[in-house]
Amino acid sequence: MWVGFFPAAWAEHGRSPIWAEVLADPASGWSMQLLRHALRSLTLPDEAEICEVEGRDAFLIPLMLRRAAEVAEVIAALRTQVFDIAYALDNSVPLGAVGSVASEPDTVAQPGPGKEELGTGAAL
Repeated sequence: MWVGFFPAAWAEHGRSPIWAEVLADPASGWSMQLLRHALRSLTLPDEAEICEVEGRDAFLIPLMLRRAAEVAEVIAALRTQVFDIAYALDNSVPLGAVGSVASEPDTVAQPGPGKEELGTGAAL
């Protein structure tokens, strides 16, 4: 999962400047069908909607920014959304695959693989 500033998705969908991208990897058991099933369990904020990426085996999920809130509240809400996605995926781990969420992950700001056009983010 990649999380970060994604101006192209923001321009196309308008919901948020911050997005999570989840890529399918059939070799590891994570097919689009399994990801679709796992992501259906998410409870998203009102304006958020999962977008399937045309021509790629990936889903984009806008991370909604709280309005009229203190910085700490905005950060806490973003973290909650990211962890909700991670837990939804972790609860649908394919047989033989390694679970992704054992504890709160450390993140390092970096561009995701092949994401030069996306902006900066963190691969989790």
